[in-house]
Parts: sequence; structure tokens; C-alpha cells
Amino acid sequence: MVSRRDALLAGYSDADLRREVGSGRWVRVTRGGYAERGDAVGVMPPWEQATGLHGVTARAVYHRLGGRAVVSHQSALILHGIRVSELDLGRVHVTRTAGSGRSGVKVCQHAPRPPVGAVAEVDGVRTTTGARAVVETTRATSYPVGVAVVDQALRLGITTSPELTAALQLFAGRPGIRTATRAVLFGDARAESVGESRLRVLLADLGLPTPLPQAEIRDGNGASSEPSPGRNPTR
Repeated sequence: MVSRRDALLAGYSDADLRREVGSGRWVRVTRGGYAERGDAVGVMPPWEQATGLHGVTARAVYHRLGGRAVVSHQSALILHGIRVSELDLGRVHVTRTAGSGRSGVKVCQHAPRPPVGAVAEVDGVRTTTGARAVVETTRATSYPVGVAVVDQALRLGITTSPELTAALQLFAGRPGIRTATRAVLFGDARAESVGESRLRVLLADLGLPTPLPQAEIRDGNGASSEPSPGRNPTR
């Protein structure tokens, strides 16, 4: 990401910036912020492109606001490494450190309710804590998507179950808190993919026994069925 100010200092003119965007080499991610498209972007699945662009845009918005807000909600989760394709990435979400909220086409600035206390930091960008970002996000998503978010956050170590429980209390009585609470209570760090998370939800909805994620299976001699490193499993 490069700002207009830095580009001008480097010798670019506004006409140069328009040409770069017009050629497709650069993308205008926010007012006064640009990003260069890497060679790998063209072969990425659409949702990976959207995730990468959202992360860059969130960083640009954060720097443009100059410390008046921290990145929050699903935008914070993207910066922390959460990858759930069903998340709504239509707008960057930030929470202001003071004052009222405001919304635009590309950026939603939330009022600090509850106030922003502890924060996290990802590569120089301040975000709400992992636990708060998870609860903020799952309040506004469907239950299956919320479970996938919680599972990933726990597996990646972005937050812990006690931290999530405490974050739920911050939003007690707010819209969507019941969905968020269900997702947190159902979360399991052993789920290694969105597919596993969705399958857990489906089995529970059908009233089937709770599966044991990542169960270790051994043969009659006690040997693990996992293939040895560097060897192809027998088919």
C-alpha cells in the first residue's frame, strides 16, 4: 500500500497515479491510498482476492484516520489471519476511540460502545482484541459462519475460550448476542477447516452424535494410520 502523499514525494504526479490505476497495475483502495497488484493476484480464487484487498484497504483506512480509530469486526479478523469466505467484506470496519459513529459506502466507523480498552496490534495496525473482534463479527453473521469464525480464532490462538466469554459480557443485551453466545459455546479449536466447522453444525442440527475432531486411528498393532513424512499413503 502506498499513500498519495508518499507517491508524490517519490516523484509521481496525480496524472501518473491515474495512469497506474487506469492500466490496472495499481488499485485505488481508499481515498488517498493505492496498492500494487501482485503477479499472483490473477490466479487467486475470487474470495482470496477479496480477502487480500480487504486487508490492504483496512490498513490504508487505519493510517488515513491517524489514530482516531482501531480496525475492528471482521476487518480485524482478516488482519489476524481468519479466512472464512462467507464473511461480509463489503466495507472496512473500524471502531473510533472517541466520538460518534458514521457509515459510508466503503467504511463503517462504529461508535466506541462499549469503549475501546485493550487493543491488539498486527504489523503496526491497532485492532480490537481478538476476542472482541470475534464477538463483534459473530453478532452480525449466521450461526454456521459464526462457528467457523470461533473455531479458527481458537485454533490460531487469536483468542481463548475465557477471553471470548468475557467479551460476550461486553455486549450483553445487544442485537445478535444470542447467536454469538451459541457460536462461542460450540467452538472447538480442533476443527481445522471451515468444512469441518460446518459439518459439526450440520451433525448437531440433525441430532447425531458429536464427532471427535482429529481422532487418532491405529491398527491392530497400535501403529498410527497417518502416513510417514515424505511417503504417499496407500490408496
